[in-house]
Amino acid sequence: MIGAKQARFAQLEDRFFLPERKVELLMGEYEEFIGVIENRHWKKLTTPKPTFNELIVREFYANSYLVKRSDEKGRSSWVKGTQINYDRDTLREFF
Repeated sequence: MIGAKQARFAQLEDRFFLPERKVELLMGEYEEFIGVIENRHWKKLTTPKPTFNELIVREFYANSYLVKRSDEKGRSSWVKGTQINYDRDTLREFF
């Protein structure tokens, strides 16, 4: 399993990361859409960080790569020795 994740990390090294684009919605525009974001408490989700660490992003994706379909149930990854869960319930709680 470790060899597969190292190979996945190597594959990701050549990829260019495109940061998320910030879109600002003005008050009075798209009121219904803004209401959905606020009602679902998605402010964190819709406010991307201005910078990111590419190595950490690559490590996250390399360690979350599913080698077998049977591994799909528990969505988690490891970054710098810390387990990061990203299953539906964890994401719902975070956002």
